[in-house]
Amino acid sequence: MSIRPVLFALLLSAPGVATAGDVELPLDLEWCADSGDVMLALDDPRELSEGVIEAEAKAFGLRGTVTALTDEDMLVGLRFRLFDTDANLKAIKGTLTKRHGEGTWKDRSTEGGDRRLKAEWEVDANQTLALKVNSEQIYVAWEVDPSHCAAPEKVQEGLTDAEKADIEATTKKKAIAFDPYAEDIEDVEARKKAADDAKKSEVEKEEEKKKEEEPTDVEIDW
Repeated sequence: MSIRPVLFALLLSAPGVATAGDVELPLDLEWCADSGDVMLALDDPRELSEGVIEAEAKAFGLRGTVTALTDEDMLVGLRFRLFDTDANLKAIKGTLTKRHGEGTWKDRSTEGGDRRLKAEWEVDANQTLALKVNSEQIYVAWEVDPSHCAAPEKVQEGLTDAEKADIEATTKKKAIAFDPYAEDIEDVEARKKAADDAKKSEVEKEEEKKKEEEPTDVEIDW
C-alpha cells in the first residue's frame, strides 16, 4: 500500500476546527516589525520589489525560502515554501495543528498527478494562516490585516501643552491697574511746572520776563 494515500487520510480525517491565539512567525519575527528589523533577521536578504523581501531561512525545523511582505514599512505578511515531500508535509502539519487546531482541509489532487491540498486557519479577526501543496511545493502563508499595525488615534483629554503654556504666560503677566478717577496727565504736568517755577529765584524770574518782552523781530534802519 502506498504511503501517500494513508497520509492523505490522516490529514483529512479530523474535523475542521481552528483555535484562537497569536501566530508564531518564523525567525522570531513579529507583526508590524519595521522592514529594517526584518532585513536584519534574514540571512542574505533580497529586496525583490517595494515591500517584498526574500531570503533562504529555516522554519518548522526545515530549510526553505521565506518571503516577507511589508506595508508602510511594517511586516503584514510572511510566506514559507519548500519542496513537497511526505516528511516535510507531516512536520509542518504537526506543528500547525498543535498550535492552531486541525484547520479546514481540502484535497483537489488528481489521480496520478501532483497532489493539491489546501488548509486554512482563522486565528482571529485580524490574522489568517494557510497551507497549500501545489506543483511539488509546500507553501505556508501568514497574514495580518494592515489595520492591526495602525497606531490608535489618541483622544485629547484636557488642555494641550500649547494651551497650558499660553495660560501660564498670561497668568505671569502683571495686570495694569486702571483708575478712572486718576488725574489727567496735563494737570500733573501743570502742577509739576508750577513747583519748578517756585524753586527759581526772583532774579531768574525777572530775567526770563525780560527775555519774553524782547521783540523777536528787530527793524534795521538802512
